[in-house]
Amino acid sequence: MGRVLAGELPGQIRFLLQWNRAQQFQLQVQQGDSVVSADRFDEIFKDIAKGDTDAYDFCNALFRWVHCLDDLVDKDKLVPPTAVSMLLFSFIHVIACNPFFQKHKTELLSTILLALQAWADSEEWKTRPDVLHRITSQVLKSEYQNVFIHVAALCGGQCHMQEISRKYRDYDYDQN
Repeated sequence: MGRVLAGELPGQIRFLLQWNRAQQFQLQVQQGDSVVSADRFDEIFKDIAKGDTDAYDFCNALFRWVHCLDDLVDKDKLVPPTAVSMLLFSFIHVIACNPFFQKHKTELLSTILLALQAWADSEEWKTRPDVLHRITSQVLKSEYQNVFIHVAALCGGQCHMQEISRKYRDYDYDQN
């Protein structure tokens, strides 16, 4: 690994962010004896990308940035400024330099735009008094998954896209 950032947050939470020469990140967060690694998604992104390492790198950078952004807005997790800056740089680097994104940016930008709008809408909808709006907000906030499903279509066609959608489409429901 190349660069390493490590630190401790309030509540005895330790973090380790490693960045290698291929601009890939490994983030581990430890609280007590429990370690949660964002790398559990590596196998999913490999499956989506069907061996295309540039597509994998795009999925990885987008996923980490989207979750960082959501944590910053929700304020449900403390995200150190150094982690934000490194994750943002990784995402900017992918957008600027990644051959997969450059080849498919015309198709992917519209999917990313719609996913971002759905997420922004979800933040407002979850505060509405109507229960159906609050339930719908749970689905809207996960529309970024459509970007990964779109990547699957670009990497392996419609059958691969359908397989990936069936395998991995899931929603992370808020508990409040």
